[in-house]
Amino acid sequence: MKRLVLALSIATAAVSPAAAGDEADAQQVGGRSGFWSTPKPPGAGAYRWRLLYVGIGLAALSGGAMLLLVRRANAQRAARDAASPSSSPSRATR
Repeated sequence: MKRLVLALSIATAAVSPAAAGDEADAQQVGGRSGFWSTPKPPGAGAYRWRLLYVGIGLAALSGGAMLLLVRRANAQRAARDAASPSSSPSRATR
């Protein structure tokens, strides 16, 4: 197993410099390139709007999940308080 991992590491290290040269040439020819972009020039801020929509979607998902968790926690606390007799006066006044 150790020999297999070592062989894969060496093979990956040997291939990496060759692949890096190809990426550098692509960067110079067409401009920026990456996960969210292409070497072609952007048209009217297309990347900005895509990223904005992704951010809004993530914020909506996070906000919805937090809302559900807070409601569930409040319902569990209310059920727990209703089931147990109120022994301390300070808790009953809250």
